[in-house]
Amino acid sequence: MTSDAMDEVYARLAAALDTVPNGYPRTASGVEVELLAALIPIESAQVAAVMGHRPLTVAEIAQRAGLPEAETTRRLDGLAAFDAAERIEAYQTTRDAAATSPVWRLGPFWPGIFDALVPTMSAEAAALMERYMTEGGAAGIMGADPPIGRVLPAPDAARADWILPYDDVRRVIEQAAAVTVNDCVCRLERAKLGHTCEFPTHVCMILHDTVPEDGAGVISQEEALDLLAETDRLGLVHVATNIGSGWEFVCNCCGCCCHFLRSLTEWRVENAVVSNYEAVVDLEACTGCGTCEERCQIDAIGVAARGEPGDQCFAVVDAERCIGCGVCVTGCPSEAVTLRRLPEARVTAPPADPEAWGAERLRNR
Repeated sequence: MTSDAMDEVYARLAAALDTVPNGYPRTASGVEVELLAALIPIESAQVAAVMGHRPLTVAEIAQRAGLPEAETTRRLDGLAAFDAAERIEAYQTTRDAAATSPVWRLGPFWPGIFDALVPTMSAEAAALMERYMTEGGAAGIMGADPPIGRVLPAPDAARADWILPYDDVRRVIEQAAAVTVNDCVCRLERAKLGHTCEFPTHVCMILHDTVPEDGAGVISQEEALDLLAETDRLGLVHVATNIGSGWEFVCNCCGCCCHFLRSLTEWRVENAVVSNYEAVVDLEACTGCGTCEERCQIDAIGVAARGEPGDQCFAVVDAERCIGCGVCVTGCPSEAVTLRRLPEARVTAPPADPEAWGAERLRNR
């Protein structure tokens, strides 16, 4: 296959990925095509490029790709290995009939394809991802409504009488059938580019609605909650799938690497995550120690003098920037910072489940 023909395949794949609810917007430079070429083998891309969000049978995909069904199945299995294709065992294909064989649809680029390629990620792919997010990828993926991620407050910062059920991170973890732990793709990507993060890498929790068949990597609920407590101690921000049930992940995010948080701070994407809470400071109790400023992952709280230089310093919250994660609350030695729920008019409820989220996202995009 010629270079031009390969470029055409990856361009068609980029267009196909942009039909998925998460999105994969095009850029002026075409870096998104270069990125796919660095991540996905051409034979896999040829099959993925004829797919989309609507589920298709193997026979339909084979016909579109001009391949035998057996070869198409082999390539689909390869795509599934890095989350580029999703196999659905039973799906309503028409008003009256369900598919008689499994159907397949294209998986999202992020989170999804990029995350699954962590073991083989190269410095080239990391650099291309950085370019893509900077040149419009972050705005297109993170800026669409409803957002992909929802900030769940640190458990010790949230009061049981006002935390909303879908924002209770302990409840989210406890309702999963199984939990596995992955390396953080964002920290690994940044490491490939020479950035050394102070936080551990193996902390991102994947939540399963059924126990994986091989049981590989499954940790107990107690171990999952212990990991949650450790990430709280470190001051990481819990970001989960922005849905009301069937949660898919709880990421434990830092401001220097995480795509969710960097979308807010570096790529200037408003409302990149959903939050229903905000931090407030009791000036009578605040000693101006600066612990909250050190722990905040997005520079939303800082210590400043109230009055003339040299006056007593107090913590000041930037209400427009605060995402209500509670990291400042759990670290405050004088208990001067607390978290509160936003007024009801500003509270954002999530879509019911992944399918509802996808349908709403496609309507809005």
